[in-house]
Amino acid sequence: MNTQIIKNCSECKNKEIVPNIGLTCGITKEKPHYQNYCEHFDPDFYLITTKIREENIELKGQIRVLNIFMGICIAVWILFTIIAIIFRLSYM
Repeated sequence: MNTQIIKNCSECKNKEIVPNIGLTCGITKEKPHYQNYCEHFDPDFYLITTKIREENIELKGQIRVLNIFMGICIAVWILFTIIAIIFRLSYM
């Protein structure tokens, strides 16, 4: 089964998981077999917004780590700049 079909069906209110068959349409009772668009697709907005919130939380965590890393890099750069200035002044 196409990964795009699985993604679309997993975000649909009409999906059903049937033992020994797997993902099926709750309306046709068949495995999905459409090409580009399913006429029975009914988006599960609660599920979709929950996924978006989880992705945002993950991105915020990654941004926080990057901000900490950038702060450390800037602090190290400032420290080395100060040390370089001190050594230049001491050799004058």
